[in-house]
Amino acid sequence: QASDLKQHKVNVHDIDVRWLHCSSDGCKYKTKQAGNLNRHKQQAHGIDVRWHHCRHCEYKAKLACNLKLHQGRMHA
Repeated sequence: QASDLKQHKVNVHDIDVRWLHCSSDGCKYKTKQAGNLNRHKQQAHGIDVRWHHCRHCEYKAKLACNLKLHQGRMHA
């Protein structure tokens, strides 16, 4: 199908790619997907981070999985 061919061209051959670039000064990160750019901005630059706070102590994490690891190690 045409949509499959278009996706193949983008993913395999970088044809007709709409690159998304990080807007932070000096950062050269680029990606094809908006979700990846948002994740990069959060993890690399702390932009639009949704903090996950521990209910038992002052710990906070950018990723829910890190909070879960913390709680299992420190408060189990």
